[in-house]
Amino acid sequence: MAYAILRYHVFKGIEWIHFPLYTLNKVLSVGGLSMLTVSGIIMLKNRTSHPSFVDHTLVTLGIICILLHVLVSMMLISPAVYESLYGVDQTFNWMGELSMFFGVLGTLFIILFRILPGLLNDEHKYQSLEKIKKSLPPGFLFFGMHVFFLGCQGWLKPSDWPGGLPPISMISFVVAVIGFIITLRLRSQTDRT
Repeated sequence: MAYAILRYHVFKGIEWIHFPLYTLNKVLSVGGLSMLTVSGIIMLKNRTSHPSFVDHTLVTLGIICILLHVLVSMMLISPAVYESLYGVDQTFNWMGELSMFFGVLGTLFIILFRILPGLLNDEHKYQSLEKIKKSLPPGFLFFGMHVFFLGCQGWLKPSDWPGGLPPISMISFVVAVIGFIITLRLRSQTDRT
């Protein structure tokens, strides 16, 4: 939260009126992705594919943050807010199209492989948990691609970074790559047991 406030309000000069949606949306995105990744790190460190209470809590909070990010993004999405994603005709350019496409795929993976299994009866939950573990790497890959196309244009220009602070999309991309690698290792660990 402090990072987003410093980068966007203090150094970039975005008006405080945009804190409740614009700034918090960035926090929800990177926070949700970080919680999912930390959960994977804990499971890998503990050498288990069965989530503990802490893992389950982190995953649940991470998913809630990501779903809130999706809802807030739908309110914010416009050429005025995300100019780099739009063409002169006020429709998505190819970067906007790809970013939204991968964001939808990542969200779909969360819904299909994490939320829906929780609604199934106990008999189907174990099979669903195995599917969840196998679906996590593509989910992280899709989220990584989403933030890559969302913000990569500004990543290679450190002189343009407000306060010298890297873009949150760049941080999210690194977190998604770490999550992807960790979930691949978790998946292979699960396949061996």
